[in-house]
Amino acid sequence: MMGKNRKSEIKTLKKLSLENCSVLFDTTVIMHPLGKSRGDFSDIKDKIDFIKDNIGFLVETRQYIERGSNFYITEPVRKEIREGDSYSRSHLERIIRREGQCENKGLLKLRRLIVEKKEEKGRLTESFRNKNKIITFGRNEEEFYNMIFKKYRESGEKIFSTIGDNNPEQISFEKEIYNCVFIKYLEIGEKHDLSYADFDLLMKGLSLSITSNPVILLSNDYSIFYARNDILQEINSRGRKIYNKNFGEEDIGFFNRIGFSEFESLVMKNSH
Repeated sequence: MMGKNRKSEIKTLKKLSLENCSVLFDTTVIMHPLGKSRGDFSDIKDKIDFIKDNIGFLVETRQYIERGSNFYITEPVRKEIREGDSYSRSHLERIIRREGQCENKGLLKLRRLIVEKKEEKGRLTESFRNKNKIITFGRNEEEFYNMIFKKYRESGEKIFSTIGDNNPEQISFEKEIYNCVFIKYLEIGEKHDLSYADFDLLMKGLSLSITSNPVILLSNDYSIFYARNDILQEINSRGRKIYNKNFGEEDIGFFNRIGFSEFESLVMKNSH
């Protein structure tokens, strides 16, 4: 399954939308490009340009979704996008009320763009919802995670069974696969200190790569990348790394967002 000597490549949002695969967005790529944030700029004009470009990225992404693209998010990611802004609704309302008192035109424009970005993030998540682009395999997924994680922590042992027999809800094939990989790789998620949203994203990607088309994960979170690598290269009984027989890099790719509409693939180094 593993293609050796794979090379890094750069793809635009448009090119990703044309791939014959499912593209899953992590919260980190929605917020801003890798290694950049509004706080990196001291000049107001630079801050304004940065936010305007990122609003453009949000609008472009939403337009692809509304045209029925292959872009998806998970429910935990949707919540993070909506709740992850450092500005509350009351704070934004205070910003708007102060506009008439602001004499600095640059600062006034910056405040308006902060409000506009938050509103555009809301429109983006609604587009994902309205176009059925939020991946869920069943109800109470977070409760399932909390229950299994608690059991794992208490026992300190690997768990390889599913809870299908105890679930009154009929479980789809995708949900069955999700439960299996979720439990099997929980230890790797713990090793890399993945949050529920990050671990769920990775497990959804693995599940989709088994049950449908290949998957590309868009994320600036290296912990997810390293966890994926540990899954793709398992440790055999002799303590050597071997390629996972179920999926390889061609089945679940990983891209950083390096520009406002540019993504670069991260390639796992050959450890042999």
